Amino acid sequence: MSDWFFMLGEPLSDTEREQARGYLKGLAIGGEVPIADVPSFARAASLISRSDWDRRWWDAEQKERERLRAKAAAERGDGALLQLLSQSTEDALEAPHGAAAV
Repeated sequence: MSDWFFMLGEPLSDTEREQARGYLKGLAIGGEVPIADVPSFARAASLISRSDWDRRWWDAEQKERERLRAKAAAERGDGALLQLLSQSTEDALEAPHGAAAV
């Protein structure tokens, strides 16, 4: 089971808070977005369902995703990048089926 699901409801450790700060700093929004514990699945659902959710981290992730896509396309070409991404997706989808078939 993913650590995220296993740890949901547990308070964040100092190390986890530092990792989150580093992640947000990498997105250039390190001092802007608060880091808070989410005590339950119900609270997580409530938070992501709000119409007034803070988009800064999402917008920063999308900007970084596009920057990385453009860099990869410039290095590999759009067609080759699409082929590599398609193969990576197929591999990721096949991995659980292969493990379950054993």
